[in-house]
Amino acid sequence: MVALGFGIAWWGYLELIYGYTLLKGYNITWRSLANPVSPFQWPKPGESIPTIPAGKVLPTSTSAPVPNQSKG
Repeated sequence: MVALGFGIAWWGYLELIYGYTLLKGYNITWRSLANPVSPFQWPKPGESIPTIPAGKVLPTSTSAPVPNQSKG
């Protein structure tokens, strides 16, 4: 029962964070936020956060950053 409570709390927190990213227009998919094995890596300070392309309503997986992918 405790595990179910933690699961519901995690899901609710995830929905809250995903709603915030949608309101801000960030191009981050729900799946990249929800993956506990490979969590989403926010850009370093000074780098811009990818935004949803013009003409789109929801984030796209094709232009969303791949989590934990090293550059260079």
